[in-house]
Amino acid sequence: MTPDRSLVTEWLMDLLKADPAEYGVGDHKAPADAAHPYWVVWSIPGGSQSGPPLGAIQADASYVYQVDSVGLTRDQAEKLATRARRRVADRLETGAYATAAEHPAGMVVSDRIAEGSAGAPIPEGSYPNEVYTVSERFVISVSAS
Repeated sequence: MTPDRSLVTEWLMDLLKADPAEYGVGDHKAPADAAHPYWVVWSIPGGSQSGPPLGAIQADASYVYQVDSVGLTRDQAEKLATRARRRVADRLETGAYATAAEHPAGMVVSDRIAEGSAGAPIPEGSYPNEVYTVSERFVISVSAS
């Protein structure tokens, strides 16, 4: 059985929400409270899926996400993008993830990687409503358990 992508999306959003600074996280749009800075998580095309091999009961999937770090200034957006990368993909010298997280229900997260590097800050809107956005893609690999 292929892992449920919606559970992986919720897992990624919860991983970001658990940041000690408690930044807002939106699902394909700005969070309801929209206090700056905040993250927006996008499920985007890409990744892969494979059915279970003969004799195994689990399937594997790699899902691709874009995390937009949005701030009122370029500096704020860039610093938030760094926090997102550290929370999602940084590892310790031991190989363990720097930010530990429970697995989504019924699956195991086998890998979480940054795909390339964060993009350049993009200004959007105009004063006094201007914001800056830094986008980065992550690949979350899971197996059904």
